[in-house]
Amino acid sequence: MSPFPHISATLNSESQSTDTVEATNSMAPTHNKDLTAFFAIGMTINIIIVVTFIIWGFKQWNRK
Repeated sequence: MSPFPHISATLNSESQSTDTVEATNSMAPTHNKDLTAFFAIGMTINIIIVVTFIIWGFKQWNRK
């Protein structure tokens, strides 16, 4: 039994000089999703967090 059941390997014995192994990933996605909106939302949240931290830090620095 293979330790990686999701990868099926086929031995290509057609060439006599060298044998090559072709591996196909059966769990590979069959379609590509557009992740632009996902990353845009993530970057927006990151920018809000950084700006909020800078404002908080400036207020703390002025408090002293």
